[in-house]
Amino acid sequence: MTFSIKIKVLIAIIFLFISRPLLSCTLVLAVSDDFPPYHMRHADNTCSGVSIDIAKLLVKKVGCNLAVLDVK
Repeated sequence: MTFSIKIKVLIAIIFLFISRPLLSCTLVLAVSDDFPPYHMRHADNTCSGVSIDIAKLLVKKVGCNLAVLDVK
């Protein structure tokens, strides 16, 4: 392996480690109507419930974001 190829590989590896925090993912959880205890919509338009809590734990574990989508 030549010196220039080694440099290119090293730069690519460094770029991947630097850009990893810049790459983000979003998990979209679609909910419809109230389905207690799995998901419930409150008067202030927030959601809670077992499925919301599980989704929050999952996205926190993998470093993503959660978007709850109301599909009435």
